[in-house]
Amino acid sequence: MISNGIMTVGPASSSTQTQSSVQSPTTTSNQNSIQQQANSLPSQSSNSYFKTDKSSYMAMANPNEMATISGKINANGGVVVLIIAKPDGTTEHITADVTNVGDFRTLIIIDSSFPKGMYTVNGSYQGSDLGSVTFTVD
Repeated sequence: MISNGIMTVGPASSSTQTQSSVQSPTTTSNQNSIQQQANSLPSQSSNSYFKTDKSSYMAMANPNEMATISGKINANGGVVVLIIAKPDGTTEHITADVTNVGDFRTLIIIDSSFPKGMYTVNGSYQGSDLGSVTFTVD
């Protein structure tokens, strides 16, 4: 689920599933749609997430813009691997160290060499998919 620019990953709560069986058909249909979306997310605890600090950056900003990718996972230590898919079809692999409380953060300098368009960042930790977030460069 993405809310306020934060992607939260995790299974749907059992109370949500229980409610769908007793609500009206319209609500049940909406609930089923939400359940299908939740099923497509990685199976991480509901408090694991990663995000960008903004949804859009300027490639020609002076000084250059800094994009922050940060998040939290249910682990202490290790490395999160972030694969950035650029609009020109190239990818960039970067890593972020995970703290002993599960936080991670890395910065990307957005300069004039960044192609304009939509970027997708896919995250993983020890082979487990953390999902993806997107941002644009104008």
